[in-house]
Amino acid sequence: MSDAFNSQLENVSRKFGELDARLDELCIRIDDNDAEVNVKFSKFQSSVNQDLIAIQNENSQQQQRTQGFQKCATNSQRALSDTIRALGDRISLVEGQSARLAALENKFQNYVPLVPPQ
Repeated sequence: MSDAFNSQLENVSRKFGELDARLDELCIRIDDNDAEVNVKFSKFQSSVNQDLIAIQNENSQQQQRTQGFQKCATNSQRALSDTIRALGDRISLVEGQSARLAALENKFQNYVPLVPPQ
């Protein structure tokens, strides 16, 4: 019985050895795959980060351009308002002068000399 037991124990020990070797092999493959996945993930993450930085930079530049356009539009509106106001003032002045000239013209046309011409 001792030989049978020793034989079975050797078989179990050999099986455990084989399974342990297989487990070590699988652990090595898992570690290799894990390292490969980590490298790929790091590259992907780096690429995503670079894309995000590029998008943020583009967004910032777009905001600066928008602010520049808004400033330009505001300045143009102010200049146009000032020009319209100045033209309105000139028109009022010309209308006032025209009314005075019309009044003088009417006065001159309706002027009756006190002394008849001889």
